[in-house]
Amino acid sequence: MNIDCEGVKYVYTNINGYKVKVPQKIPGEKIGSLQCTKYEKSGTTNGRFIFLFSELNPEWGNNREKSLKTEALSFKKYDILEPIFRVVDPKMAAALDSACESIITSAVSAQKPGTRVRSYAATDFMAREQSHQALLKLKMYNDMGLDIDGELAFFINNAGFVGEYDFDGKQVKKLDENGNPIPKKDNETGEILCNELGEIKYVGRGEGIKVADSKQLIDLIEHRKIENWIRHPVFGYLIPDPMELEGKHDMKDFGKRFNPL
Repeated sequence: MNIDCEGVKYVYTNINGYKVKVPQKIPGEKIGSLQCTKYEKSGTTNGRFIFLFSELNPEWGNNREKSLKTEALSFKKYDILEPIFRVVDPKMAAALDSACESIITSAVSAQKPGTRVRSYAATDFMAREQSHQALLKLKMYNDMGLDIDGELAFFINNAGFVGEYDFDGKQVKKLDENGNPIPKKDNETGEILCNELGEIKYVGRGEGIKVADSKQLIDLIEHRKIENWIRHPVFGYLIPDPMELEGKHDMKDFGKRFNPL
């Protein structure tokens, strides 16, 4: 836990040669509610905590052995990345897991949020050096196996667009009947939107990946409902067969919607 909480204080202690800040119960006080708008004790506005599901549901798991079956990462891309794909190479999975936190999203390393970092897994979800985190993940992926018959399904979900940006990162603008780019407008006021530099934002081409698309795809992979996969000829990851998605799972025009060609 690294979040303020009633009846809890944070102290530094030495664990295996490392100086670690840990929460401790304040003597004479009862541990109470989380204080999500206070940061004096934990020193972070991006606090996290871990709890046992059995605290909410004593019958959870019925004392059976449990293991991780699915791991997912969500990226937001706008070029040619597929809506979803399954990674079967442990090294690729470790690299993607690390890259998912290559942009600082909180007060990691005392740097401004949004700063790009050249390091592995810049996250406070795991202890030890970031390179060690990546190696531990790699060992786990190798041990569990990521292939179709492996214990773990590791997949990437794209929450962006397919085909809005080109290979150089430039937006492919949608044009009106006169061949002019279409400005983005506020849905309520009709005002033309601009970026932080005052430049007009334009409507892009491509196909947006809707929440309903992602929700159904994630459900299909999580419950192992996809039978036919297409192996990417360059990167080797697995893409759900569009024909199966359309014919068996009622995802109409999936192949046409998300075909960059």
